[in-house]
Amino acid sequence: MINRLLPKILVVDDEPDVRRFFREVLTPIASSVAEAGDAHCALEAIESGDFDIVVCDIWMPGATGLDLLAMAHQTRWDIGFILVT
Repeated sequence: MINRLLPKILVVDDEPDVRRFFREVLTPIASSVAEAGDAHCALEAIESGDFDIVVCDIWMPGATGLDLLAMAHQTRWDIGFILVT
């Protein structure tokens, strides 16, 4: 049984080692932790998933974390963002 008191988290970073680090750190305090390697994949995951929090790198190739924040909040204004660099 999944505890919905714990957040569903999406980690977005272009570096696999950074995503893996965040997954290991966040898994004990989340109901689930998913990963995306860029802002476009993350936006698809946000639109199709039920995430509570996005932990996102600010500086990524293509679209930045700030771009993702703006795009995501057009449809999911209730999702929390933590931007890291």
